[in-house]
Amino acid sequence: MIIAVVILWQGCTKPEKTGTIYGTVIDQATGEPIENAYVSIYPGTQSLQTGYDGKFVFTDLPSRQYMVSCEKTGYIFNHMTVIVEGNSVSIVLPMRKN
Repeated sequence: MIIAVVILWQGCTKPEKTGTIYGTVIDQATGEPIENAYVSIYPGTQSLQTGYDGKFVFTDLPSRQYMVSCEKTGYIFNHMTVIVEGNSVSIVLPMRKN
């Protein structure tokens, strides 16, 4: 009986929704995409480089608040706070030259 209740209870729990943060790193003055900028999220240990088009994507993120930061030599570090609640969040991270 207890095993049946546990199995039934586990079948009724909803899996945690995950989300995605995606976007583009751009030069604030020109609006041009910045290639090979380092983009990181916190909390978490995910980090990546933008492509030639300045784009990045972080997937399968648990619902919560994240700080997305970007850095590249010759530019001033920038960051933004976003909330993922089982959805996709699109952002643009502008960077200013030193």
